[in-house]
Amino acid sequence: MSTKRNHFRFLYRLYHFGNKIFSSVSYNDVGLYYSSTGVYGQFNKVQGIDDGVEIRGVELVNDTIYVNAYNGDYGKSGKGGLFFAKLENNSSNYIFEKDDNVDKIFNINSSSMTSIYSYKNGLIMTTSNCNIYYYNPFNKSENIKLNNFVDDSVCNAYALGNKLVLYNNKNLYYSDNGLQNNFDKYLLNFDNESSVTNIAFTKDKIYIGTKKGLHFYNLNSSTFNSAKELGNNEIYDIKAYGNNIYAAAVCYTDPCNDKGVYFANLDKSTEFKNIYSAFNPLGVTYNGGIVYITTTYGLYYFINGVVSKNQLDKYFAIPSRMKIRDKEMFFIAKNNKSDVFISKDISKNQYDKVLPRANIGSIISIDKYKDNFFVITDNTILRSLQKSSHFKKNYHNYEKNSLTIKEFWTDLFIANDKLYISSKNAVYFSDYDENTKNFNKLVPILSGVDEDINRIFIDNENLYILSDHSIYVKNLNKISSYYNKISLIEYGKINSIFVSNELVFLATDSGLWFTSNGIYSKFLKVNAFQNKEVFDISVIENMVYISNQEGLFSSVILDFPNYFKSASFTHNMEFSKLNDNHKYKGSILNYGKFVFFVKDNNLFVSDNNGLSFKNTKIGSHKNFCSSIFAKNDILYIGCKEGLFIAKNNYSEIFKLSKQSIANIQFNSIKNFGDRTYYASDKGMFYTKNNNIDNFDKVIISKKDNEINRKFKKLFSFVEELYAVTVK
Repeated sequence: MSTKRNHFRFLYRLYHFGNKIFSSVSYNDVGLYYSSTGVYGQFNKVQGIDDGVEIRGVELVNDTIYVNAYNGDYGKSGKGGLFFAKLENNSSNYIFEKDDNVDKIFNINSSSMTSIYSYKNGLIMTTSNCNIYYYNPFNKSENIKLNNFVDDSVCNAYALGNKLVLYNNKNLYYSDNGLQNNFDKYLLNFDNESSVTNIAFTKDKIYIGTKKGLHFYNLNSSTFNSAKELGNNEIYDIKAYGNNIYAAAVCYTDPCNDKGVYFANLDKSTEFKNIYSAFNPLGVTYNGGIVYITTTYGLYYFINGVVSKNQLDKYFAIPSRMKIRDKEMFFIAKNNKSDVFISKDISKNQYDKVLPRANIGSIISIDKYKDNFFVITDNTILRSLQKSSHFKKNYHNYEKNSLTIKEFWTDLFIANDKLYISSKNAVYFSDYDENTKNFNKLVPILSGVDEDINRIFIDNENLYILSDHSIYVKNLNKISSYYNKISLIEYGKINSIFVSNELVFLATDSGLWFTSNGIYSKFLKVNAFQNKEVFDISVIENMVYISNQEGLFSSVILDFPNYFKSASFTHNMEFSKLNDNHKYKGSILNYGKFVFFVKDNNLFVSDNNGLSFKNTKIGSHKNFCSSIFAKNDILYIGCKEGLFIAKNNYSEIFKLSKQSIANIQFNSIKNFGDRTYYASDKGMFYTKNNNIDNFDKVIISKKDNEINRKFKKLFSFVEELYAVTVK
């Protein structure tokens, strides 16, 4: 995620054309923005369209983008109208021109157009004085006024593909060839309070959004129905993609219990389900498997409603303080503060444990600069700043740094080639010395803070200083010692902060809070964590990472992340049903795109990163399995009834019947070098080079030839293998 952001106030609509995205905004003086590289790219303002106009529509006709810039002053200011530009594949600078032909052909002022829709080789256009036109910029003979086909009181239209609807509150006219004057009429009879807001088509239905609910016509049965699940909610937007319908229902209260974004898959049912609760959703769209939602608090999206949890259970590590530098994440384990973990590829959910010297003590804070880690420790009364060269073989050799002075250091942060370090009541900085490859001389920049300093954070030119219930903000470009104090006691004890321009996240002991209007505005609560304490928050590109007592969590966000999905951070489909027995210590394994989960005598396999699972029985109903291991596309499953193997996309499971391991309970499996070790109730075995035809027994002492030592668990640690046994 870039540190520089565009200030969109709040977004109104998104328009997708392949990887190009155009975004209109609610404030007229802001205009139309675009990204040529999808939602992850930089959004830039287009050129050529007047400021002070409202973007009512963006449509693609052949290879040309048309923009409806509504003004409403009937040409008095000369602003607004119909604008166009070519949709270039690699365009990085869109310059729009005004299409004056519309005004001449229809004798209107195009700045009064209220909507446009792409239709055949042209545009359907509606105006504020209740006229509907078809405009073909390439064939003037097709330019017609469509009101002539129906009723002069019909002022609104919607088009998609070959389908066209003209409507008002009383009647709806539908045609699958609207230029040939063959419209079918349907009665609506909505009052003014229930007026129509938007239309969407499916194969055999017309969906009608109103200020009081969602309704639909079945074209096959000529019946009219209402979507009861949305009640009398105002429908602000509807989108149909195939037989999938998305509806945004405006929410005027927070939290939203029965409003937000609804979804129906018409192949299964016409029933709508609330899939996303959001405050004031303005629009919904779908592209490339992702649902995008614009709200008065910004833009957010989700993929199949799933938010992933990173698995650090094998380390029993709960992340405390986190940092992300150069796309690497590193954090201190809260339950063992001498442990530091590093992930060079968070997307693969892989973490390496970094081992300091045994006497380093607890680590208070950590940061990285030029392949060196700098940490604050508390192994003595004097907390010392220490550094470590880039880790080698998972081992860090720390050395004392010259910045050790008689202060109780509380946090450090590296930015702009400077190290910032805080004590209980002051903040210092140090420039990096290329000769010594270190930070040496401390310079005070702020002192006399009347509360104990816990954390510091830097975004652009601002230094943010955190106490338990306040934030102090100082502009680093100003020489004076002046700072602003902001009391945030209403949000709980502050643990951490993330700031990027106007976007601010607060991690507190009462949950996660955010605002998209800057540090001085009111914060809103992220419902996903409710009142659970959040230790820390950090961001890398389009991912936000949050740690709490349950572990490390991640969520996909855009350049403008303002809200999280109100959901528990587990797979909320099949997987949550499988993992409901927390007393059972089953086993979970990620292997490429596959996720495996064993419970009792069941193997659950997902080939889509945990979105859905297939279940296969393992052995008899009395069997239970407790360990899984994958290597060379073979899955090994340790069970009470023996060792089982799964092959062929893991759909076929068979039991290994080797005499040496027959009917032995296997408790743990671990790969170590070129060997795979198997812990069982009758000893420990190993195979070489994935050869499952030859199992050798591990002989620890001569007694192992006479007794069956029970092995319960295997661990590997650097270059050693550890085994847990019971008498």
